[in-house]
Amino acid sequence: MVIAILTGVGQFMWWRKLDNKKWDALITPGILTLLISAGLIAFGSVKNPVYMVVLVAAVFALVTNGTILLGIIRGNYRMSGGAISHIGLALMLIGILYSAGFSKVISINNSGLLISKQDEFTKNDNKENKENTLLWLNQPEKMGHYQITYRGQRIEVRDMPNYIPIKDVTVIEGDFHGIAQRDLEQNGKVYHKKGDTLALYPENTYYEVEYREPNGTIFSLYPRAQVNEKMGLLASPDTRHKIDRDIYTYVNSVPNPSDENKWEKTETYSVAIKDTFFLNDYVAILDDVVRANEVEGMEIGPTDAAVRARVRVLDKTGEHILNPAFIIKDRMVAHPAEMSDELGVRIQLNEIDPRTGKFTFAVNRTQRDYIVMKAFEKPLINVLWIGTLVVVLGFLIATIRRYREFSKMKSKAA
Repeated sequence: MVIAILTGVGQFMWWRKLDNKKWDALITPGILTLLISAGLIAFGSVKNPVYMVVLVAAVFALVTNGTILLGIIRGNYRMSGGAISHIGLALMLIGILYSAGFSKVISINNSGLLISKQDEFTKNDNKENKENTLLWLNQPEKMGHYQITYRGQRIEVRDMPNYIPIKDVTVIEGDFHGIAQRDLEQNGKVYHKKGDTLALYPENTYYEVEYREPNGTIFSLYPRAQVNEKMGLLASPDTRHKIDRDIYTYVNSVPNPSDENKWEKTETYSVAIKDTFFLNDYVAILDDVVRANEVEGMEIGPTDAAVRARVRVLDKTGEHILNPAFIIKDRMVAHPAEMSDELGVRIQLNEIDPRTGKFTFAVNRTQRDYIVMKAFEKPLINVLWIGTLVVVLGFLIATIRRYREFSKMKSKAA
């Protein structure tokens, strides 16, 4: 703050040759500073007295150095490096004031429930429980004026421009490679075929969080996390840059991506078509069972038979379709499981009784995929970066001028 004021006064003392009789030259910049500051304080809801003083000092530095800069440019622009650097310093001060002093947490927990009982969440009067949001996979939640949805875990492939779903690749343990589980395509280009070995960055897991703004604009952020046995969760935020603010998003708690699902005891349900039953606290309806000519991962020959069940699961946001299969191949019976991370269930069609028209399903439950995330906005942080660039520009101009002057002096001396 003091430096900001001195940069303005110092420029006037140097360029305007102020002495004890000419301090009235600062009256006009002072009046402009008070008017501009008053407007910013009134319309920007600046109520902290310290912030007011810092803002006035920064605006004073901008006004005084801007006035000097206009005068210099009319003469010799090569002399403008100092004034430009001081303007950049004032902009940096404004950017720091607003981005740090008016940073706002937007991931407020409005559920009324504790997210975690761990010390890092409960200390400081449950601060982190109040400022974090629990997101279940593909379950949209309201956060401020955004609607946010956790879309799943992602992994980075070395030769692909964007992240891919972690289920699209099987990571080779202890190696930086994986095997593609399907054709990997982005922007109309197929980068890898199913079964290809590809180079990965397996140490990092990214969590896609989709933001939907009131005007319909949709964007996704990908906060990164590593689960380390010794150091715990190592999280890195992802940022959305806007003209007037930046949005920072990071995860505070996630399931360990390297852990296998722990399935609960198998439950069985014998139901007929159109019957209703329950799957992991959800209402499920067996809509139909139809013949299938193709089953992923298995070739169905002319002497084989396969059917698929259509199980419709209802939740608060809509419905999910599960299609467990029942296969008879080479006189052997197979019933591959259908899994849903969104619902936390695994379902198999185990038996078909043609006499009663009932179908027996085996169901296991597990923890649904989730993240606990925190998000906050930093207003006017772009002003800080612009100020930094302006400072660098001023230094470059001043350095070039000094170099040229030194070269001329050296030439004359020679």
